[in-house]
Amino acid sequence: MPATPTTKREPLEAGPVRRVVHSLLALAGWVVFVYWWWLVFRRVNATEVRYTLWFIAIALVVIVFVTMLWAVHNVRLFRKRGPRTQPRLVREDFSHDTVGRPVNMPAVPTDCLTAGIIVVRIEGDAKVYQPIAVRAVTRRHESPRAAS
Repeated sequence: MPATPTTKREPLEAGPVRRVVHSLLALAGWVVFVYWWWLVFRRVNATEVRYTLWFIAIALVVIVFVTMLWAVHNVRLFRKRGPRTQPRLVREDFSHDTVGRPVNMPAVPTDCLTAGIIVVRIEGDAKVYQPIAVRAVTRRHESPRAAS
């Protein structure tokens, strides 16, 4: 079956009923939000409110400052190295695993790609991958044995 080409679809607009339902849900969410804050403000004193406002203000200043430092750091990197024109070249090294053990692969590594079963063992300080050739197994229909 040939693949059908994907056609770009224009965004769909919700119908009037759906828009009204979404607006009512949003309004209900804001009513619940305001009600819960009203409950909180009735149970706390002015000192707790001031402490919370100071905490939010300090956190906002710290977050903006750290974000500005990060942006300055990135601009300095860009000016030093220039724009990225290609991804970094990564040399894949499979001679050791993540804990530093040497890895022994078969003489032909593609055997691991085509093998049905691969046995992985730790032999001494090395990890050994051994592909196993799977023979086609044909099942004979056996008659049920009577329990003795």
